Amino acid sequence: MRHSGSDRIEVEVGGLAEDARLSVTDNGTGAEEGAARDGFGLRGLRERVASVDGSVSTENLPGGGFRLLVTVPAERTAAPAVVGSGG
Repeated sequence: MRHSGSDRIEVEVGGLAEDARLSVTDNGTGAEEGAARDGFGLRGLRERVASVDGSVSTENLPGGGFRLLVTVPAERTAAPAVVGSGG
C-alpha cells in the first residue's frame, strides 16, 4: 500500500493436497518492471521460498493493481542422508 497508492488489499490462503498458496492483490498502480521482478524485498522472498522448493510470481493486473502469488509444496521431501565411510 505504501508503494502502490492502493486503498484495498485482498489476501487469499489456500491450496491442494500437493501445495499451499498465498495470493496478495492490491488495487494500486502496479509496479515498474524491475520492481515487480526484484524490488520491494521480492528477491529475498524468492530466495527463501525457493529454499523450500516453492515459487513466487508477480504480475501487474489489467486496469491497475498488483498480485503476488507464493506457492510451496505441502510436504517437503527430506534430502537423502549422506552416509560417511569409516576410515
